[in-house]
Amino acid sequence: MIAYTHVMEFLPGKVTEASGLLFFIDGMVLVLSPLTLMYLTTNTDVFLWAGVIQNIVGLGGFILMYIPESTIFLLEKGLFKIARPDIEHLLKFNKATEASKVVALSLLDRLEAKK
Repeated sequence: MIAYTHVMEFLPGKVTEASGLLFFIDGMVLVLSPLTLMYLTTNTDVFLWAGVIQNIVGLGGFILMYIPESTIFLLEKGLFKIARPDIEHLLKFNKATEASKVVALSLLDRLEAKK
């Protein structure tokens, strides 16, 4: 089973905070559903409306969040200035050596000079 916490590891920077909140709300359904049935009501339509509201909030959050383009897409479109910080972040995240950083960034410079 892949838990939300595993998925969140693949999300960059600020997106992780917003996604974490949405994932928390989604996970709380498993806690609140039995409590609702036990103490508040036995009407299961409540869960239908809770799901609709949750999906609206989730979709709204998804639309409002800035979802960055992939690095490959940026390179293919020739947006090298936007792709450079992403590549530098990837090199830092992967703990690349200085030599491999120089090689990767020089390849980016050569690609940029071609276009």
